[in-house]
This record gives sequence, structure tokens and C-alpha cells, in this order.
Amino acid sequence: MKMRAELEKLKLEALQFLSWWKDELSACIPDDLRRRLEQRSRRITIRPARDHVEVDVVTGTEGLTLREEVPLDGLDDAGWTQIETLMEDSVSRIRLTGRSIFTTSVSLPAAAVRNLRQALELQLPLISPLVPSAVCWGYRTGARTADRMEVRVVLARKADVDQLVDLFDRRGLVAPPVETVVDEGTVVLRPGRRRLWSPERRERRMAFAVGLLLLATIPVTIWAGSGFAVWMGNRNLEMLRTQVAPINAATRRAGIADGRRRAIAPLARQAAVAPVLDDLAVSLPETVYLESFRFSGRDDIGFLVAGQVDDETEKTIQEASQLLQIMDAQGEGNEGAPVELRARVR
Repeated sequence: MKMRAELEKLKLEALQFLSWWKDELSACIPDDLRRRLEQRSRRITIRPARDHVEVDVVTGTEGLTLREEVPLDGLDDAGWTQIETLMEDSVSRIRLTGRSIFTTSVSLPAAAVRNLRQALELQLPLISPLVPSAVCWGYRTGARTADRMEVRVVLARKADVDQLVDLFDRRGLVAPPVETVVDEGTVVLRPGRRRLWSPERRERRMAFAVGLLLLATIPVTIWAGSGFAVWMGNRNLEMLRTQVAPINAATRRAGIADGRRRAIAPLARQAAVAPVLDDLAVSLPETVYLESFRFSGRDDIGFLVAGQVDDETEKTIQEASQLLQIMDAQGEGNEGAPVELRARVR
């Protein structure tokens, strides 16, 4: 039960974080860009007729129909300006209805589905009231059986379609696709032309795209920055360890030498003996210690070393000492056994 409560708490915190993050990203979007993104979901359908023109404006789930009691080619400058404003950043289309189109059905073998348009082109001279070069046409497939299929073919006078496109061209607008609707669905009679953007509009689009890209890369930037900070911290830590290691080693050796001096402090009261003991304190390896010491003069000094004694102990002491010269050693050869050394002052 406790674990379930913790999971519910984590889930609530995660949802709160996601809600906050969405609000933060939304606040970063410029107002102009937000307006254009909202307009992008707007759909414009222009329905021209002989004596009027209707424009359907659908934004989300809300729709509005505008009507002018003049044909499309009779619109004044104010009417075309309104159409241009509606088409900007919207999904636009021209939809033909009524006597502007001619529809018929064709029955074809089911195998023709692989090359359906080519098959319909062969049938076009038989079903079209005009020569094929004088029409724009499209199709939608309908009912199908095991060996046959029905195809709805829609035709429109190419001259009428070209006239509509020419009206938009003369106004400096990009003509949207020309289509119609049948029971089987939407049929495109002529695809829309690719929209050419002006330099100013292209720059604005580029700025919008860069802004969206920057917003999308915020989480990646945070993750990369935190990873880089962790890597730099570990790198600096390793550098500090490398620099501090010799200091720690020197501190450890100084502590060992100081301990040895304190251990032989009673003997150091003799003035002649003190320099010899100081020399031994810094000359002995860290792995051995001074067990006994005898001083009978500058030429007769004896001391016993114990600990991790090996064959190199005598050589190590001799090389490190600046005051003593080792004369001989007794007890060498026994690994780990104490060794008695005799020395004299150089």
C-alpha cells in the first residue's frame, strides 16, 4: 500500500511537471507564430457559380459561409483582398459543382487496378462528351467484385478550369487545387500550384522554423549541458587527485619520520648521538623500524632494524644516509628476520 501511494505521488508530480513544461514552451512561442499556427488549421473552400460565389471558412469545428452575389470573375478589389486574406496560411481549394462538371461510371476488370489511370485514358474518348485534350478529369474507385470494379469518372471543361486559374494568376495569387465531391469522396481535377514565397515571407518562415527548432531542442540542450558539467566535474576531480597525491605521500613520509624521531627521543639527549639518530630517521625505509641502537663512538655504531626486511634493506639505507657508512651486516639472507648493522661516521 505504501509503495502504491508513493507511485501515485510520483505520477501526480510528473503530470504537474509536464503541465508546467507545456505552459513554459507555449509562453516562448511568439504571438505572431501562435496566430499563424492556429490559422494553419483553417480550411477555405471556394465554390464558384454562374451568378455568385460562396466561400466556406472552417476553423476547427466552427464554420462560416460567405456569399457574394456576383460571379468570381466579377469580384472587385475588396472581394479579392478578402479572399487573399482568408487564403493566407490556410488550406484552400476550389470546388466545382452543378453544371460545371460531368460524371459517369465505368466498369473495368479487377486486374486493371494496377494501371487504373492508363486504363481510364483508353476509355476517355468513349465516355467524354469532348475530346480528351479539352477536359480535366479525375476518378474515384467504387464497388468491387471478384472480377469487376466500378470507377466514378468526373470531367470538367479545361477552358473553365484554366479561366479560374488565370483569375488567381492575374491577382498575384497561387491558385489552389480544383476539385469536386462525389458519393465516393473528393476528386481532384487539377492539383494546386506550388506556392512561391517572397523573400520577406521566406525569412519569416525561416525565423519561425528556427524558433520551433530551438524550442524542440531545449530538453536536449539541458541534458547535454548537464552531461558536460558532470564530465568536467569528474575531469577536474581527477586532476586534483593527481596533484594532491604527491603532497599526501610527502605528508605521510614526514609523519613517519616524525614518529621515529619521537621514539628515539631519549637517546637524542646525547649531543654526539643526535645527528646519527636524525640521519637514521630519514634513511630507514618506510617498511622497517629501528629496534635497538648502540653508539660506542664515531667508528663503532651498531643498530638492529626489523620489519619487512629483505636483501635490499642494507643497500637502501646506505644510499639514503648522508652521515653513515655501513661496514657489515649480520642476519642477512633470512627474509623478514631482523638485521644487525655496523656502521661508522664518514
